[in-house]
Amino acid sequence: MGRYNVVVSRSFAVEIDAENSVVASRLVETFLGFKDEATETEQKENNFKIHSIEMLENDVIEIESVN
Repeated sequence: MGRYNVVVSRSFAVEIDAENSVVASRLVETFLGFKDEATETEQKENNFKIHSIEMLENDVIEIESVN
């Protein structure tokens, strides 16, 4: 069995309640990982709530054998 380093590129569509689009962009960039990683306290402190996350792309962009 081989060992590989795999680089993956992913895009998400995120629906979020926030004060404005600039704040929404900052909050999504800060708290989005593979899921909504914001705690309930962080959501309350920053006045936002992420409603849904939909993966749009999940493409491998690089793969190489590691010996």
